[in-house]
Amino acid sequence: MYALIFEVIVVDFKKYFPLMLFTLVGVAWIILTYKIGDWRNWKLYYPTILFFWCGDLIYNVVFYEKPLWVFENPIFTHHLTDLISIFIVFTCTVLIYIPHYPKTFKKQLLYLGFWVLLYSSIEWIFHVLGGISYRNGWDIGLSVVHNTYQFALLRIHHDRPILAWILALIILSIVMAVFDVDLIKAF
Repeated sequence: MYALIFEVIVVDFKKYFPLMLFTLVGVAWIILTYKIGDWRNWKLYYPTILFFWCGDLIYNVVFYEKPLWVFENPIFTHHLTDLISIFIVFTCTVLIYIPHYPKTFKKQLLYLGFWVLLYSSIEWIFHVLGGISYRNGWDIGLSVVHNTYQFALLRIHHDRPILAWILALIILSIVMAVFDVDLIKAF
């Protein structure tokens, strides 16, 4: 009897742990944004928030048939989990990242490094605990590279949106070529 109860608790816990972690991270981002984010001036950052959202949505369309990473969630699909992440985590990220961006180059590099480390660490934890799986040759090292240009592009977009879009499309083209994704087949 006790073995059955223990098995149900452990199996269910392991099954739902990524969802619980995902929920905890979302709540933590909301609290952190409330405390240190510039949510009162959200309109200043709205274009960059949309840029961040669009980047992820474009990824999901272009790489639909050949995803590089997938959220593993026992209740929601990858795409629903990703939409929740876009609306909560990405929005909160911009409301914290852009307003606190430093003025000097050295501090900017350290700040960028902090955010790359933060996002990459969270992803690595999710991967180790089963909340994210890598596919088609993607790995945590490539996520570090992705996070580096992602955060650089967010800052560029805030000041020079056209340049950020051009750079993002060039990067998308490179990633599609490296992972052999045909644009025609993607649509």
